[in-house]
Amino acid sequence: KTTLAHIIAKHAGYNAVEMNASDDRSPEVFKTRIEAATQMKSVLGADERPNCLIIDEIDGAPAASINVLLNIINRKDGEGEAVAGAGRRRRREGGLLLRPIICICNDQYVPALRPLRQQSFLLNFPRTAPSRLAQRLCEIAVRQGMRADSGALLALCEKTDNDIRSCINTLQFLHGRGQKELSVQMVQTMKIGLKDQNKGLFSIWQEIFQLPKAQRHRIGMDPTLPTQLLVGDEDLSCL
Repeated sequence: KTTLAHIIAKHAGYNAVEMNASDDRSPEVFKTRIEAATQMKSVLGADERPNCLIIDEIDGAPAASINVLLNIINRKDGEGEAVAGAGRRRRREGGLLLRPIICICNDQYVPALRPLRQQSFLLNFPRTAPSRLAQRLCEIAVRQGMRADSGALLALCEKTDNDIRSCINTLQFLHGRGQKELSVQMVQTMKIGLKDQNKGLFSIWQEIFQLPKAQRHRIGMDPTLPTQLLVGDEDLSCL
């Protein structure tokens, strides 16, 4: 999501300025960084494009910081007019927001984001299809001179829960260690490529007590095994 936001800003003619809302939890620091990014151009180097602010992990920001962002968004044009004072012209604090702000989050239903969500244009990113991700990983592997069949790449997608970054990092790690071929057995035995996951209690119970469909079919065909060995969805519902 963050990479796509940078690409969109670049194609639209903006200089992307990124900040992490989870790092800058102080409302004062949060406000200073937002105003610096939205009211100024890039002054370093030859890049004079206007800034586009990308706020990552906005769902980790406290409610006070979200209110600061809302106040900046909802400023009226008159609040930024120049006024005279102390023998020189100065601008009132802030002004009309003329720069785009892209906020990125994993959970848009965090209570602190409710007022911001009502004033935002929402884009939901669905989970990447395993077949599409495996196809793209195959293109990357070919360019890097690494052999990998579709079965191995699909196994990698399943192991990483279709996480694009984890898949690419795994291929990069193996390629950096001189590995020229990726097999299904290698994916199943290696300890890299795993990521933290949040699963419900019933999902964990199913993974522990319920056999995969292919294995359930083989056991069901064996008359020597008791039927109580096979645990199905209807059995878990009564736990």
